Parts: sequence; structure tokens; C-alpha cells
Amino acid sequence: IFCLGLGPAAVAEKMCKRLLEAGFYTNLAVPPAVPRLRSGLRTTVTLHQSLDDIDRLLTTFAEEFPKLLREENFTRDQVRESFALDAA
Repeated sequence: IFCLGLGPAAVAEKMCKRLLEAGFYTNLAVPPAVPRLRSGLRTTVTLHQSLDDIDRLLTTFAEEFPKLLREENFTRDQVRESFALDAA
């Protein structure tokens, strides 16, 4: 199981919806199960997925994540801060 940390719950909820519309099932991790601003999506990689499936998931995520951050007026730096990660 992998968790993609997204920050605000609104970003995670919208990403979950967009990925589902693209054919990918993910599971939300939002407050109160996780701390505020540490929401994310959980996904599982199994033998039933091809490398192309995983690549499409990551490509879709990479395309949608910046859009969602702009829509929610949140930045990648704020996501890093929320998860106590060093700047990349």
C-alpha cells in the first residue's frame, strides 16, 4: 500500500474523484484519520496491474496535482511543510 500525501482534504478528495474518473481506484486518508493538512490517497500495487497501468496512474496524478493545488490556493512547498519534508 502506498500513500500519496496531498495536503488539504479538498485536494485529496478532488484527486480521488479525478483518478476514479480516469479509471483508477484509490482510498482517501483524511481527518480525523490523519492530521489536518496531511490528507492523501492510498493505493495498492498488485500483480493484476501492468507497468503501463502504474505509469498511467502516475502520469494522471502528475498532470492533475498541480491543477488541484492552484484551485485550492495551496503550493507544493506548503505540502512539503505539512509533511515535514525538506524542499526538493
